[in-house]
Amino acid sequence: MTEIVKALPSQKYDFSNLMLLSAPEFFPQFLGKRCQQLFEKLFVKTKNLFSYKHTLFAMDKTKVAGMILSYGWKEKNHENLKTGIYMLLHLNILFLKNIKAFLKMNRINNFKQDEYYISNIAVYPEYRGKGIGKQLLKAAENEVLSHDYNYLVLDVESDNDVAVKLYKKFGFKIVKKYQVKLKNTFCFYRMRKLININQKI
Repeated sequence: MTEIVKALPSQKYDFSNLMLLSAPEFFPQFLGKRCQQLFEKLFVKTKNLFSYKHTLFAMDKTKVAGMILSYGWKEKNHENLKTGIYMLLHLNILFLKNIKAFLKMNRINNFKQDEYYISNIAVYPEYRGKGIGKQLLKAAENEVLSHDYNYLVLDVESDNDVAVKLYKKFGFKIVKKYQVKLKNTFCFYRMRKLININQKI
């Protein structure tokens, strides 16, 4: 079984590769061809929503097998603006070109004070089917409890049947559906799971 560990800045290439794997069509349209470079730059910095500080890796001895990027409402509230500034400086014209989509995504991705958000989760193809996704989700659940949140939430492309099935099996429920229009139109589900059983659904 793989081990779940906190990320290190030196793992920026695995982070950028896995981020692209988590949304291989959406990110290039949303962030452009340089999206992996953007992920690498943000990953090594602190106080932004793509930082290594918010990332856990699944390790097979010394090799990265998968990752999860997640954070709570407090981090989102404190680091959202700085993340946007970093993205503007890196993307320049593309950021302005897609400003409506950026604003919509920022509005949609808001979540409540008692929620902990999974931004991205991905496993390398050669490690899929070995329960690593479940390990990473369980690690996110532990983060929810250790930071005193009540719910775990995520967004997933609605046509990603494998991921949607996994999340449902893990206890997530669809709470809304939305679209983001870029070159193509992308449809997403917002899914949520109650973690703190002392809270009412």
